[in-house]
Formats: sequence, C-alpha cells, structure tokens
Amino acid sequence: MTVNRRLGLRVGCGTSRWRSALLAAALSLACDKSRETLLAGLQSPRPSDRVWALKKLSEQGRAEDVVLFLRAARDPAAAVRAVAAESLGVTGEPQVVDALSDLLLDSDEAVQGKAAMALGELRTEKAKAYLLAQFGRRGRSTRHAIVQALRIAGVNEPLALAVAAESKALWEHNLRMSVEGSLAERPVAAEELGKSGRSEAVDHLERLTIATQVALAAAAARGLGEAGDRQAVAALTALLQENSPELREAACEALGKLQAVEALLQLEQVSIEQSAASPAATGALLALPPSAQTDRALCEVTLAGSRADVAATGREMRRRGGCPLEPILAALGQRPRASKGERVTLSAALVAVEALGPTARKTLPGVLLSLRDPRFAIRSYALAALAEIADPSARTELEGSYEEESRRVDELRVDWIPGPLPKSYSPGFESPTQNPPSKADKLLKAIADRSSDLEDTAPAELVEDVPLEQLQLLANALRALGALGVSNLQTRVADRTRDPSPIVRVGAYAGLALLGPQAQRLAASGLDDHDASVRSLVTQALAAQEEGQRILVERLESPNADTLLHLEALSRVKLRVSPIQPLRNLIPRGGAEAALAASILGKLGDPEAAQMLIARLESRGNDGRKEALLALAHVGDQKAADVVARDLYHDSADIRAAAAQTLAEIGGPAQLESLRALKGDYYRRVREAAELAISKISAAPKTDKTHGTQ
Repeated sequence: MTVNRRLGLRVGCGTSRWRSALLAAALSLACDKSRETLLAGLQSPRPSDRVWALKKLSEQGRAEDVVLFLRAARDPAAAVRAVAAESLGVTGEPQVVDALSDLLLDSDEAVQGKAAMALGELRTEKAKAYLLAQFGRRGRSTRHAIVQALRIAGVNEPLALAVAAESKALWEHNLRMSVEGSLAERPVAAEELGKSGRSEAVDHLERLTIATQVALAAAAARGLGEAGDRQAVAALTALLQENSPELREAACEALGKLQAVEALLQLEQVSIEQSAASPAATGALLALPPSAQTDRALCEVTLAGSRADVAATGREMRRRGGCPLEPILAALGQRPRASKGERVTLSAALVAVEALGPTARKTLPGVLLSLRDPRFAIRSYALAALAEIADPSARTELEGSYEEESRRVDELRVDWIPGPLPKSYSPGFESPTQNPPSKADKLLKAIADRSSDLEDTAPAELVEDVPLEQLQLLANALRALGALGVSNLQTRVADRTRDPSPIVRVGAYAGLALLGPQAQRLAASGLDDHDASVRSLVTQALAAQEEGQRILVERLESPNADTLLHLEALSRVKLRVSPIQPLRNLIPRGGAEAALAASILGKLGDPEAAQMLIARLESRGNDGRKEALLALAHVGDQKAADVVARDLYHDSADIRAAAAQTLAEIGGPAQLESLRALKGDYYRRVREAAELAISKISAAPKTDKTHGTQ
C-alpha cells in the first residue's frame, strides 16, 4: 500500500487503471492551481507578493520560467530585481548571462551583489569576463561580491586577478585619454598617469611637460610629483624658468613632493621673488629634509619673502632654533629718515622678528626703537614683533605706546555722531512705499537690526574714519599687552572687545587669550561675535591655551554652528585637555565633524572609541571613513581588523591605502591574501601601503592571533 500524503489517498498495489488516472488528474489539477496562484502573484501590485512568487517559481526549476525571471529583472522594485537575479543564476542557462550583466549595472547595490553571485554560479568564461570588467566600476560591497563570485567560479586568487584587470584598464584608459582626449580630459588623465607611479608614466609625462597647452603641461608636472620618481627632478627644475605662473607653481609642488634637494637654490630664488609661484616654492622648501642648506634657504626667505611666506618659514625656523640675526640687527639700527630701500629692509626685518619670535629676543632694543617711528606700518610691525618676542622687560614701553595709539584712534572717532541714531522717521518725514526700498529705508533697517550690545552706537560704516593701518596697529598693541602679561590693563583690553571695528576686536580677544585663565573666560565671548572672521581668529587664539581648549571642549557638548571650526582649531594644536566624551558623541553624527572627531580621538589613543569607529565603518557613506580607519591604527584594536579589511575592496584609492596603513598596525595573517592582491593596484600609494603592511605583519611574532577570514 502506498500513500500520497499531499492528497490523503491510499492506493493499493492492485489499484485499477481508472483509479491511477483519477489520482494523476487530481495531482495535475492541484499543481495547476498552485501555479496559477504563483503567476497571479507576479502580477500583484505589492512587491512582497512578487518576491514570494518568484522564489516559489525558482524552487520548481522549470525551464519555461526563465522568461518570467527575465521580465522580473526589469521590475521597478529593487527587491524583486534582486530575487530575479538569484533565480536567473539558479537556472544555469548560458543565455541569461547578458541579463545578469545588465543587473550588475543596476542602481541598487543589493541587486548588483545578487547579480554578481549569480554570474559566479554560471561558471562560464563570458560570465567571468563580465565580472572582471565591472570590478573597477562598482562600489565596495559589489566589488567584494564580484571577488566572491569569481571564487565560486573556480578562479584562484580572485582579488589579485580583479585588481590586475582594473589596473590594466585604468592604465590603458588614462594613456589613451592623455593623447586623444579633449582639452579638459587630457590634463586629468595626465595626473592620473602620474599617480600610477609606473616608470613608463614618468617618461610619457616628461614629454607632456613641453606641451603647448599650459594646463596639460602643468598637469603633467603634478603627475610627475605624484609618481615619486626622482628621475623627473631635472625636467621639473627646468620648468621653473618658464613664464607661466601655473606651470611654475605645478613644478614647485612636484619638487616638494619629491623632496628634491637638488633644486633648493632654484626654489629659494622663486620663493624670494614674491611672484604668484612663490607660495608653492616656499611650501616645497618646507617639505625638504632638514639640513644646514635647507635652514639657510629658509632663513633667506624669512628675510626677503612676502609676509605670508615669512610667517611660514620664520615659524618653522623658530621650531628649529632660529636664524642668524646679524642682518636683522643691522636693519633695525637704521633711523626713520633712512632711504627708501632701507625702509623696505626695516619693514622686512620687523616682519622677520615677528615670525622668529622668542628666538629673536636679541633684537628687542631695535624693535623698541621702531615704536617711535612716525609711520603707521613700522609701528604696527614693531608691536606685532613685541607680541611674539613676549619679553616682559618691555612692558613699560609697550604701555606707553598703547596709550598713545589708543588715544589717536579715539580722537579720530570722537563726536562723529554723538548720540544714538534714530530707528524710525520723524513725524511728517515718513518715506512713501517704494519698491525697491530707498537708501534711507535700508539704513534705518540696518540700525534697527544691530545686536543689543551695539544698539546705541552708529554702524561702523558711518563713523569709522580711521585708516585700516592704524586700526591694525591698535590691534597689535592689544595683542602685545596680553603676550607681555600686562594684567593691570586687562579691563582696558576687555573694553576694546566692544569696539565697532572687527580688526580691533580680534586684537583685544587675542590679548585676553594670552593674559591667563580668567581673561580667557572673558575672551570666550568672542566665540559669539557677529563677525565670522572674528569668531575664527578667537577660536585659534583660545585653542593655543589650556583653559581656552577647555572652553572649546565645553562648547562641543552642545549643538553649535561653529563646532567644525572648534574641532579644526583643536586638531592643529597639542591638546592639554582630554575631550574624550564630547568627541565620542560627535562620531555618530557623521560628516566632517565626525571625521575630525575620529582623527583627534585616534591621536589621543582612546581605546574605548574603537567600537564607535567600527560602527562608523560598518555604516554606509564615505564621509569620515578615511579618518576613522587611521584613528583605529592609533587606537591599535586588533578586533577591528576584519572590519578594516573590507575597505581593501573600496573603490576609493585613498580609502584602500588608509585601510592598508591601518592593517599594518592591527592586521594579522588573515588579511595577507587581500594585501598581497593590492600589490598589483593601479595607484602607487595603495601598493606602497600594502607592501608596508605585509612586511609588518610578516615580521610579527608567530604567536599573533588571526582575525577571521576574508
């Protein structure tokens, strides 16, 4: 006796033929009804019903259903397309390869991943070719799925094969576009060729540096800097003789990246000529390895460069111990009636002293002599230099100078508009309705909108008749009062924080920030100034002080429009406080704030931040991903190695390089296969990071634990 459990019928061995026929008919009828239900489900307006029907049809494995799966592959719902991709892969039919390749281009990453795995299940050469072709064009999750699909298809070392295919495609594309592309495409391709770091790229780019199209030649120069091959130094140095500022600037930047000591004299000459290319030349000099020759060149720029370049080189030489002071002392010894050439030398000397700071303390007598110069600029430079030398012995001279400069500014302002300005028209003088409003209407509105602390004073644009040089002079004096610790004038300095000029307010806030913790609390009011430039400079001044850092950290704990500004300032200084919890709270927000918070936490080595950083890496989006990766390298949590290793598949070269750098600190043998695959990456920086990680992991003691599988 046999039993058909679906229909509940019992059929004996001797059952007559008519009963067997009846059973077959019943079974067929049940199957037909079930199939009709599934086909009806494919027409349902609800995606969940269509997904269910597709899955059931796929389980039946009927060849005629392929056409249904192909139709579902064009469904508007991503969930349906994903199941259609799986169903097509299960069929094993070679003709579905093209449809799956289309799904590999789908806008939804989940569909792309399912399509990749389905192509892997087919195991045909055509399917493998599609997978390799799309590896370099997809995002991280799809790239990972493609590698897994290639593994299923029987490919050995699939990631290495995919990376090599991507590298080959990028090289051929960039090489072709650098020659045949449009005017906009050729420079982009040239820079990308340089990033490959290949020797043949260097040869090609050297030829492009003599192109008639300046943008292309400049891009080729930048590409040579990215290539990291010192063979290009001679060609880049020759470009410094060109007339084009863009080309010269690109050559300077490239020489800096190559740390081309051979070009030191040429870079020095460009830096002190005060041209458009000078800042790039100064940056290149600062990038050179420290040496007696480099220090000499930086000191020359400190004496003869533009003010911005002098500030950069002088502060670097302050860190290295200073510069020879004889030329500065000679210039400061000149009297006010010196020739025009000597006046320039005097100004340059004072600017150099400001940049060199305490290392130029021997110049103090000459600086004090310049306080009595009749010219605004010279006195202003002298006060700025005093603020940086910060020698308390000059307090008396500084106080006298401040009193005099303050009086001069106040005399120029007095009685300009003695009383409060009206905020409405007098009776009988109302302005008729106008469109647009009259100038008088606009002025009254500007007066009415002023902040409460300034509401009884006239707008600066009405009363300010003081030259900007004189305002800057007063601001420098206020900053110097703080730097020299003239605490008896703290109230006077604080009063100037309500000055109508933002230049003077900045000087007052900076002076308070240098006067000690109590004064720094007063300076914190500048963080709410209505002028954005004032808020920025006050933030920088406070970040340099311990109590100021504490103030900025307190503001991180509440929503603030300037949070990013505060974080940037804190990231540039050595922290003397530990803002661990406020920084942790910022990471889940994402965006630039989370990126900076992660970077600072990494520098602080906060071990408990690892879980938050891991959670950030597991979320979608690339904002702050690189910073989170590098922060984990500082934290040193080996449990994060698996999560970090996923970014070795990322489509961004910067993020792949950051992941490899992090694995150099926290990785183990389980990541070696993926890291070895990146030795064939197109980008030089990725290859170098991978090779460093491999060497570190391989050199680690054999007792190191592995961290899972790839």
